[in-house]
Amino acid sequence: MTSRVDYVNDRTPSSLGIDAIWLSPIYPSPMVDFGYDVADYCAIDPRFGTLADFDRLVQEAGQRGIRIIMDLGPTSMVSECPIVSNVA
Repeated sequence: MTSRVDYVNDRTPSSLGIDAIWLSPIYPSPMVDFGYDVADYCAIDPRFGTLADFDRLVQEAGQRGIRIIMDLGPTSMVSECPIVSNVA
């Protein structure tokens, strides 16, 4: 996705002029509930890249005036999630 940031907004008339990118859940998940069944809120699912890839996307987008919006469902997590397993 980072390689396409200039396409959506490079601040020229030929770009799409996008000022925000909304990401559906990118956390590790068994994908039973479209990624909203989160297994770890502190990691990136390898299907979507690495934490370094995500950091680079945020940086590259920010340099072009593009905000990253994260879709977060804090009430939907699987039993393997550290937040749940640490309480049990």
